[in-house]
Amino acid sequence: MRSELLEEMFMHGSSNQNYAVAVVTPRKDKLAQLAAKVGVQGSVEELCQNKAVRVALLSELTAFGRSNGLLGYELAKNIYL
Repeated sequence: MRSELLEEMFMHGSSNQNYAVAVVTPRKDKLAQLAAKVGVQGSVEELCQNKAVRVALLSELTAFGRSNGLLGYELAKNIYL
């Protein structure tokens, strides 16, 4: 599975935690497009720190994962860019 939104992604899950976390390197061009959809502008660093952008990217990745057959416990519930 490969999302066009990402350069790289690392998922971390632990039996001691309730959910998995994704550490993501987004594609800069796709990040800017996604940010524009939610009405946010700024540098790549600013976009990566913006909560609305992070929520939008997590939502896109969740939809992508579900459409490719991932189950709830296999999906990230938080994201770091």
